Amino acid sequence: MIEFIAFTVFSIVSILLVGYIFVLRNKNKLLVFNLAQSILDYKILSDKFEELPKDSPVSESKAMIEFLESTRNSAFEYIEDVQNTLTEFVKDIGPIIDYHDKYGGVMGETMDWQNMERVSKQYKQILRLLPNDGEQK
Repeated sequence: MIEFIAFTVFSIVSILLVGYIFVLRNKNKLLVFNLAQSILDYKILSDKFEELPKDSPVSESKAMIEFLESTRNSAFEYIEDVQNTLTEFVKDIGPIIDYHDKYGGVMGETMDWQNMERVSKQYKQILRLLPNDGEQK
C-alpha cells in the first residue's frame, strides 16, 4: 500500500515538474525573443543616431539666438513707441485734467463733470505706466 502511495505521489510530482518545465521553457523563449528585439532596436537607434548631422545643434542654437535677439529688439522698440505715445498724451491731456481736478467742483455735478471724473481716473491709471524721471519700470 505504501508503495502505491509513493508511486502516486512520485507520478504527480513528476507530472507537475514536467508542466513547470514547459512553463519555464515558454517564458525563456519569450525572454530570448524580447532580448533579440531589444538588441535590434538598439542597433537601429544607434545607426539612426550616427546618421544625424553633428553640427545641427550649433546651427540651431545660433538661429535661436538670432531669433531671440530680433524679437527682444522689436519688443524694446514697441515699448519705446508706447511710452512716447503715452508721454504725448500726458502732455496734451494733462493740463485739461489738472484744471478739472482743481476747478471742476465749482461748476457742480454736470454730465460733463461726471465724464471728466471718469477720464481723470483713467488718466491717472495711464500715468502709473509711464517711467518716472527717465527710470524704466
